[in-house]
Amino acid sequence: MWRGDGRELSPVGTVNLNGDILLHSSIFPNVHFGFNQRNFVVSTQPVFPFEFQTNTSFEGLCIDLLAQLAVELNFTFEVIVPPDGDFGVMLDNGSWTGLIGQLQRKDVDLVAAPLSITMQRERVMDFIHPFFHDHSEVLIQKPDPQETKWRTLIDPYSDTVIISIGLSLPLASLVLVALENISPVYSGDEREPNGSDLNSFLGSFWYLFGALLTQGGKYTPNAMSSRLFVGMWWLFCIISLATYSGNLIASLTVSKEKLPFKSLKEMVSQERFIWGTFGGTVFVTMFQESVIPEYNAIWRGMVRFNATDPSVLNKNPDQHMQKVLGGNYAYIAAKSEVDTQMTKQCGLATIDEKFLHMQYAFGVPNNSPYTDIFSLKTMKILESGLMNVWERKWWSRQKMCYEATWDQHKVIDLMDVQSAFYLIGIGIVLASLVIGVEWICFRIIRRNSKHQPAELYATDISALPV
Repeated sequence: MWRGDGRELSPVGTVNLNGDILLHSSIFPNVHFGFNQRNFVVSTQPVFPFEFQTNTSFEGLCIDLLAQLAVELNFTFEVIVPPDGDFGVMLDNGSWTGLIGQLQRKDVDLVAAPLSITMQRERVMDFIHPFFHDHSEVLIQKPDPQETKWRTLIDPYSDTVIISIGLSLPLASLVLVALENISPVYSGDEREPNGSDLNSFLGSFWYLFGALLTQGGKYTPNAMSSRLFVGMWWLFCIISLATYSGNLIASLTVSKEKLPFKSLKEMVSQERFIWGTFGGTVFVTMFQESVIPEYNAIWRGMVRFNATDPSVLNKNPDQHMQKVLGGNYAYIAAKSEVDTQMTKQCGLATIDEKFLHMQYAFGVPNNSPYTDIFSLKTMKILESGLMNVWERKWWSRQKMCYEATWDQHKVIDLMDVQSAFYLIGIGIVLASLVIGVEWICFRIIRRNSKHQPAELYATDISALPV
C-alpha cells in the first residue's frame, strides 16, 4: 500500500493452522483506487501549444491531458525536462538522447509530450494511444510585393513563353518573306524595292509585330500561301493575347501571393533560400534515414548549411522564427507549431505541399504494465470530446491575421502599373537612339552625294539603311 512517503505492507487477514484464510479487507485494494496517489516522474519538452513553462508550472494541451489522466487514474506527478533538450535521436551506439533516452534508461515513468510514433522508437519504448494527428509544413516569410511590381506586364507569361514568342516573331517574318518572294503570283512591278512591302524582312516584321498588338498593316499578301500563313499567325496572336489579357487583368484586380517555391522539389532546386528544422526531433531522423530523393536533398542541404550556420538545427523554435523573419530562410516544422506562429505574424506563409504525416502519443518505458491502462483511459478522454475543448483553448483564433484573400478585388495603384510607364521610357530611349542613327546615315549620304543635291533631298528617308 502507498502510505505517506512510500509503500509498506498492510495486514489484510489471517491464516489459521488448518490453512483457512480469514480476510477482513481486500488483498489488492489499489485496484479500486487507480494508482492510489502514486507519484509519477513525468518528462516533457516545452513546445507551444502542447506544453510551455510559466513562472511556477507547466501548461498546454499535453499538461491538460496529463492532469485529466491523473484525476481519472488517481496518481500525482512531477514534471521535469531532459537535460539535453532533445525529443530523441538515436546515436551510433544504439542509445537515444532526450525524452526517448530517459524512457530507454527508465529514468522516468511517463513522457507527456507530442512524441511522433516511429518504428525506431517503438523498439526502445512503448506508445500509448495517439491523441493528436499532425503533418509538416514549410514556413517562410511572404515576399515583398513591391519588389516584383516592375514585372507586372511580363508576369502573366513564364520566361519560356516570352522567349518562345520573341523567337517566333523573327522566324515567322523570315517565312513570310520567303513565301512572298517565291510565290509566282507577283509580277516584278508589284514588288516595291523600298523595304516597306511584305517581300522584305522589315516589312514582314512590322506587319507581324502589329498583328501581335491586334493592329493591321498597310500591306496585305495577295498570294494564297502567304494568306494562309498570315491567317494562322493571327489565330496564334488571338490565342496568345486572350490568355495574356485574362491573366494580366486577374493579376491587377485580385491579390494573390507568388511564393518563391511551392514544393520541396522546388525548394531544394533553388539557391536563394536555406532551410532548417527543430534539432533533436523526429525531423532529423526522418530526413536522415529516408529514401525519398527530396528528403535526402533536404538533409544534405541541412548538413551543408550547418557547417557555416549551426542555427539551422537549433533546438529553440524562437531562433528559427527569427531567421524566418530575417528573410531567405525556410523553417520545416509541424503544422501545429506553424499555425501558432502565423497567428502572431501576418507576414508568414506556407508552401502548398504537406508531408511527414505524424501521430503524437505519450510514452512509457518498454514493456510497461501501464501501457494498456493509459491507452484505454486516453481513448475514453478522446471520445468524451475534451480534446476538442483543449484545442480551442490553446489554438485561439483571436489574434489571427485577417487579410484580403486572393478572391477579393483591390484598387489598382501606380505601383501596379509602373511597368507600363517603363515601356514609355524605353520607347523614348530607343527612338532617340534610332533617330541618332538615322541622322548619322543621312549626313554620310549627304557628304558622299554633294554633286547631286537634288537627288539627295528627293530620297525617301525610309530607304536609308538602318
